[in-house]
Amino acid sequence: MAIVGDDNVYQLVGNRFIAYLRDNDFQVSKLNFGGEASPQAVQKAIDEIDGDIDFVAGISGGKTLDTAKEIGEKLKINTIIIPTLASTDAPTSRLSVIYNEDGTFNSYKMHTKSPDLVLVDSNITVHVPTKFLISGFGDALATYYEAQAVYNIKGFK
Repeated sequence: MAIVGDDNVYQLVGNRFIAYLRDNDFQVSKLNFGGEASPQAVQKAIDEIDGDIDFVAGISGGKTLDTAKEIGEKLKINTIIIPTLASTDAPTSRLSVIYNEDGTFNSYKMHTKSPDLVLVDSNITVHVPTKFLISGFGDALATYYEAQAVYNIKGFK
């Protein structure tokens, strides 16, 4: 398996999770997320995978999770999402938002399926800075209006 995360998440929970998996005979490739869910970051992560993997797990926030979903789609393997923030709807969607290396928007990638498993440890998500929970409320409100626009455009009335 491969795990995608950043330095902060690895220090918070990722390193313990990887140690647990290795102690239980899982072969784990630890992939370092560099900050942007870009085509280059996805390819770099794929190139760093050591051996054959059956699934990829993303552990962190939205861009990291989108990177893991994109890796899973490209390699046609199962995807596990482990969000550490309650600030986006990225964990459950079959969409990845892809950026350029400079942080500007690149594209939306619709995947053939949603993540195979989403694991949430509420003990982690409730202990992040309050600003992330507040931004989650904002994202939820925005999603309502986005869904209404799609509903109206597609003529679902």
